[in-house]
Amino acid sequence: MPFVSAETKGLQIRLAIVFLLWPGLCLAQKIQTDRYDIRNGLPSNVINDILQDRKGYMWFATQVGLSRFDGYRFFNYGIEDGLPGNDTECLFEDSGHRIWSGTLSGGAAVYEKGVWKAYRKEEGLSDNSVTRIFEDP
Repeated sequence: MPFVSAETKGLQIRLAIVFLLWPGLCLAQKIQTDRYDIRNGLPSNVINDILQDRKGYMWFATQVGLSRFDGYRFFNYGIEDGLPGNDTECLFEDSGHRIWSGTLSGGAAVYEKGVWKAYRKEEGLSDNSVTRIFEDP
């Protein structure tokens, strides 16, 4: 039987106690969650995509438009704001920090300097249904 020093044995016991108590310590933490819906300003309770941009804003793609949340209130965007359709499906922030949105029937749009610019089949898209947006590296 190999020799184990008292110091090593004591360390092994302390580590065993920590690992035995670890699950209990993790479960003791309370995680705060907040729930938001149309009563708080979202345009729809159905969320298709979520994005947090580099400034920390949360963007929500819904069945009836986009919403940007600043931590206090929602700012909603729709066709009247320049989106090509309200049926927003996906969100993406590109390397230029512009926010892109794809819709199921209206094409895509980019948000830059507070203005939405739409891109449809007429502007060169292969289809007006845009369900994912990626940037070419």
